[in-house]
Amino acid sequence: PALYGGVDGSFTLSTRVKVSDASKYNTLCYGCGPFSSMFVGTEPYGAAALVALDDQASTGWKWLASAAELVDDEWTEVTLVVENGSSARFYLDCQQQGSLDHPDIGLIDVGSSSFGKSGTANRWFGGEIDELRVWDRALTGEELDDLCPAPPPLEQGLQLHWTFEDRVGDQILDLSGNGRNGTALGGAAFVASESGEALSLEDLHAALRRVTIGLQGFPVLCGSALKNRGVQLL
Repeated sequence: PALYGGVDGSFTLSTRVKVSDASKYNTLCYGCGPFSSMFVGTEPYGAAALVALDDQASTGWKWLASAAELVDDEWTEVTLVVENGSSARFYLDCQQQGSLDHPDIGLIDVGSSSFGKSGTANRWFGGEIDELRVWDRALTGEELDDLCPAPPPLEQGLQLHWTFEDRVGDQILDLSGNGRNGTALGGAAFVASESGEALSLEDLHAALRRVTIGLQGFPVLCGSALKNRGVQLL
C-alpha cells in the first residue's frame, strides 16, 4: 500500500542520504503520502531536494524545492514536514530550507510506494540512504532540532522504522512495533555506515537492476543506508 500520513493531513519523512551525483534526478520516494515523487538532486533545477505535493483542488501538483543544495558524496539529513494539509517545509541538516503554504495539500494513493526506484531508469537513486523514518504527524521544531546529529527515538506517530542492521537474513525488521517488516530482493548489499550498517544502492540507474523491498503494511526506512538499488513497497 501507499504510505499515508495522519488523518489531519500531517506527515513527516526524514532520512540521511549520500548522493553520488546530485546534478541528476535521484528519486528518494514515490507515492509516499502527500506527494507523488520526492527527489534529492534534480537535473534541471540543480542539486536541491524537490517534492511534488498533491493539490486536492486541481489535478496538478504544488512543487517545493529546498533553497540549499546537496553535495555529492556527503551525508545530509533530508526532512519533509507537512502540517495539517496546509503547509510544507523542507529541512537540510535540520535547517529550514524552503516552505510552501497551500490549503489543499492532500494525501494521495497512487497504488504503491517505493524508495530509490522510479518508473524512469535514469531517475533511479544513486548513492546511500540511512535512517529513514516516516511519521503520521508533523514533527515539532524542538524535535527537528534533535534530529541532528543523532536521531532520537521520537516514537509518537512513528509508522515504520528500519535500521538495516536489525534484520534476519534479507528481512529488514520494523522497530516501530507495527510489524511492517521488509525484504531486500535482487542482491541488495548491506554496507557499513556511520551509524552501523547500510543497504547499498549505488549506480542503480546504470546497472538497471531492480531491488525490491516488500513491506507488510505501511513502510519507512530507518537506521542504515540504502546504496545502489531500488526499493519497492508492496
